[in-house]
Amino acid sequence: IHPMFHTSLLRPYVRGDEVLFSGRDPDTVHGNAPDGKQIIELIDDHCWRQCKLQFHFIWPDGDQSWESASKADQLTQLDEYLELQGVKTPEDLPKRDPQG
Repeated sequence: IHPMFHTSLLRPYVRGDEVLFSGRDPDTVHGNAPDGKQIIELIDDHCWRQCKLQFHFIWPDGDQSWESASKADQLTQLDEYLELQGVKTPEDLPKRDPQG
């Protein structure tokens, strides 16, 4: 298998429909405010993958993703999550599988 695709699959870029997607700032990139700070709703889980800590982010538009601990460092949601888990620092979080 070669990492290629046929050019017939390419389509011209069409800007989002302002009627269907009203209220969205087109200059805001997913997860980032115009000032460069991250915008997330909630951190609701964590896991350790290959000795690296990751957090489960829930974004304002409902998307979800696993992100590295470095992306959560300055977020108030991290402080809230640590408090709920009863630990002071991310390194104190229990090492467990994300499904467990």
